[in-house]
Amino acid sequence: MNRRHTLLIFYILLFWVEPLWAQSVLKKGMRALIRGDYAQVETAIQRSSKRHLHHPLRYWLWALYRGIDSLPNHNYEEAHFVLNRAMDSWQAAKARDQKRWLKIARLPSLDSLLGYRDYLDYRLLLQAKASGELQAIEHYLKEHEHSPYKVEALSWRDSLAFAQAEAAGTYDAYEEFIARYPGAPQVALARQRRDMLLFEEWTREGRLSDYLDFLARFPNSHARDEAERRVFYLSTATFRLEDFVHFLERFPHSSMRQHALDMAAYLSMLAGDWSLLTPYAQEPEVQRWKEYAHLRNRPLFPYLKNGLWGLAVAGGELLISPHLEGLWEAYGCAPITDDFIVVQDSQGKLGIYDRQGRKIFSPLFEKLEWLKDGLAWVATSAGEGLIHITGLWLIDATYDRLEPFVNHTFLAEKQGRWGVLDVYGRVLIPLDYDKIELWNAEKLIVLYKSTTTELIPVELLTSLQQGNTYYPLAVFDVVELLDDRFLKVKSGDYYGVLSANLEIVLEVAYKDIQLKKNTWIVHTDEGMRLLRMSGRPLVADTFALVQPGSHYILARRDNLWHIYDYLGQCIERQVADTAWFLGSAVVLQTGKKTTALLENGRWQDWSDYHDFQLLRTTHDASRYFIQMRNRRDRIGVIDRYGQERLPFRYEAVYMLDNYLIKVHAKHRVGLVDTSGREILPLDYEGIGDLIEGTIPLMKRGRFGVFVPHKTLIEPQFESLLHAEGRYWRARVGGKWGLLDEQGNKLLPFRYDAIRLINDTLILTKQDLQWQLVQPLSRQIYWEGNRVEVFHCASSCLLLLHQGEILKIWKDGGWLSWAAGYVSPHCVQGQWLFRLEQVASESPQQWIVAWKDAAGNTLFEQSMREDELLEWDCD
Repeated sequence: MNRRHTLLIFYILLFWVEPLWAQSVLKKGMRALIRGDYAQVETAIQRSSKRHLHHPLRYWLWALYRGIDSLPNHNYEEAHFVLNRAMDSWQAAKARDQKRWLKIARLPSLDSLLGYRDYLDYRLLLQAKASGELQAIEHYLKEHEHSPYKVEALSWRDSLAFAQAEAAGTYDAYEEFIARYPGAPQVALARQRRDMLLFEEWTREGRLSDYLDFLARFPNSHARDEAERRVFYLSTATFRLEDFVHFLERFPHSSMRQHALDMAAYLSMLAGDWSLLTPYAQEPEVQRWKEYAHLRNRPLFPYLKNGLWGLAVAGGELLISPHLEGLWEAYGCAPITDDFIVVQDSQGKLGIYDRQGRKIFSPLFEKLEWLKDGLAWVATSAGEGLIHITGLWLIDATYDRLEPFVNHTFLAEKQGRWGVLDVYGRVLIPLDYDKIELWNAEKLIVLYKSTTTELIPVELLTSLQQGNTYYPLAVFDVVELLDDRFLKVKSGDYYGVLSANLEIVLEVAYKDIQLKKNTWIVHTDEGMRLLRMSGRPLVADTFALVQPGSHYILARRDNLWHIYDYLGQCIERQVADTAWFLGSAVVLQTGKKTTALLENGRWQDWSDYHDFQLLRTTHDASRYFIQMRNRRDRIGVIDRYGQERLPFRYEAVYMLDNYLIKVHAKHRVGLVDTSGREILPLDYEGIGDLIEGTIPLMKRGRFGVFVPHKTLIEPQFESLLHAEGRYWRARVGGKWGLLDEQGNKLLPFRYDAIRLINDTLILTKQDLQWQLVQPLSRQIYWEGNRVEVFHCASSCLLLLHQGEILKIWKDGGWLSWAAGYVSPHCVQGQWLFRLEQVASESPQQWIVAWKDAAGNTLFEQSMREDELLEWDCD
């Protein structure tokens, strides 16, 4: 066979054998695909692709078209792997082969394959979502970078990653999220929460200085608004105008700016000074309260129409149209002068309107009490709270009791435990105490628990109001106020002394402590000692007994008595049976001998006397005398220096004031002064105490009066009442008359009653008739059957009734316009009158009008009789 035939046979064999070999590779790949042995499939692909490109493409197109739907357990990841291999082969082939391969695979176009791949992408995304793991979504995005569902996958990844950061709730978790996913839509929220976590950590102690420091260091933080809000509450807790203005200057763009302006403008209105708000003069809040200032102090007149209430101002203009169920019952029928109007609904609930007719609070309060600076204590069914007239709830009504304390703080009680809140309801001192009190002229706060007592200077409240945390500074078992400088405290079985600002003066090391004239008297285990204010010894000795007096100190050791002055000098050492203080004097007794060391340093022998007592008034303990009895049992009186003031001739003596002494002898009573001079002789059956400058006298069952240094009216009346102005009312034979200051008769004793109006006018009653009389001239201005007396500041007003005729007497003159029913009211120191008159008989209509003292009509309305009866003012 020649060379030509050999080559021909070789090519023929090659043409027929090669497809058989390729088909063998195809069958192996199919078997591997059915088994799920994708490594073997990959080997078959590589072996076939080395020889003929069209075979692997045909195989993979066929395998894709016929084999994917039969993959077990819907393994979309494996199906996607097969599809991607087919797509890679497709893109590597020529256009002519691509058409032929589509025809062989029975596919109209590549779009069918692309659609199926998109479906597989979606199913794979659902699988990743169902796993709920961030790593699954990350893997999907990495393996399917060109998936049409990439946006949805990114959104799910961002949400899942943010949820994990939220679950961790730490600064680092949010910081990592922001760094890893800068394009996530949750980044802004993550930054906000990251900043809030930093803010809470930075300001965890809650001090004003911490918030200010945070704002200075992180001016662009998302927590800036919250920091400024807390600065507002802490820096304005004292509720001073300057604090609100300072906040406005420091934080001009804060969300709390409107509140600060509202409060500052209201406080400026109360103070009547707008100078601090000059830069804000055009702000609506400032303009509003400036306008409101002109509405204050104008009386408002209640207006009733068809069962509904309104309010009107002088001139008849309706401020609030009649639509209210009721006004506060505390108003009665008087004109309203409050800056704000309290309304009351049919259930008795209270609400608040302003003078411009705007509702501030709907009726929801059961009780209300106005406090200063626009604050109001309120009680609801839930508890007690605090509101401000600008419409803010400052302290929620959740407390059993809420009481004003000091410096715009409030005592709060819940379930029997007390604490202290600031004006915004923030807890300054925990609600953990049985009782809280103010001591030492409101300089010290004392907090009681069942077994301990805590002390806080009032000045510390300012620090607590600025966010500092309360820690007990001084805790003791018992606390006792010695004077305005010192506190006696007990811990265990021992006592010590603190100053008013809680500095240690004496350590808690003594069994007891007394203070007298800048000298400490302390009890130790060895005995009693005398210490100076510094705590150093005043006297080196220790005594069994120490008694401090006003000028001397008595100290005993065994039977030896020591007398010291307050400089520590020993004045006397003497053996005595007993010793005691009588006023400023020291009295020593040995057997029958009695001696006394007086205030001036003189010694006196009192052995002939006994029953030593101090003679002084109840209202002035500093001025006193010493009374004693002699051997004849008569009482005499000496002064503190030993000089005799009253001789020994009386059975009893009593001091009425610093200069008058009532003396008893032989069943009669007289009056002497402290020099012994007789003021009233021993001729009276009784002399009363000094009351309002007068001393009642009694003789033979009749009464008189003595006014020291002024008047003596001898006892001759059945009754003599205390002086009213320049007159005395006296009764003789059951009838009343009038006496002047000296006891001279001005009006005869013929009246059933006498009523003093002023120094120039009285009312007398005789036989059911009243008269208005000038007592000096006895001129009668009016006579009638009924009189009513009213007072307003220094003005006096009389409603005088004579049958159906009414007259009004005011400050010495008649008001000529009076007619019908008149009810006077004192409004801001001036008289206003409510008049009721019949306007028509059928149907019966009434005119209710308000007039001033000059008779000018301020407000008038027509009312039906049933409405008038509903408006019951009496």
